[in-house]
Amino acid sequence: MDEVRYIEEDESYEGVEAKPFPSLEYLLVERLPNSIYNLNGLNQLHLYECDEVSCFPEGMMDNMISLATLKISNFRELKKLPSDITKLTTLSDLRIQSCGKLECLPEQDLENLCSLERLSIDECEGLRCLPEGVRHLTSLQTLIIGGCPALRERCKEGTGEDWHKIARIPKLIFES
Repeated sequence: MDEVRYIEEDESYEGVEAKPFPSLEYLLVERLPNSIYNLNGLNQLHLYECDEVSCFPEGMMDNMISLATLKISNFRELKKLPSDITKLTTLSDLRIQSCGKLECLPEQDLENLCSLERLSIDECEGLRCLPEGVRHLTSLQTLIIGGCPALRERCKEGTGEDWHKIARIPKLIFES
């Protein structure tokens, strides 16, 4: 298996037992496979360009107990993040990019992301506000918002409706 670069869902290898990849640390996924559920040793996950996906399968991230970095990009039809994202207590870096129809971040249990240090939201025009739980992300040091005009307006210093949720974050970056 040392030379396997990718595995199609219906592929198998003679003499190779089908089981999770316990030492896999980084994975770039361009199409969601059924086997994504068993990646408990994964440290970084980049979900990329799955245009047909409007929501993630329930329980998809339940076993990703080591995940530190999650990047979700170019999911043009995605309307909401998986609810089990709030179970990723080791997650320190969450980047959401080019998910134009994304309507909301998880509202419930967001404070469980106790290790989250960096949150980046870019080109998510459908995102209109930040959830109240952002206030409880005590490890959050950096918030980057770009290409989200409605969200940027709500996060305007002192006057924005969401300002009270992010005012304590040390590094706020707003990009056009």
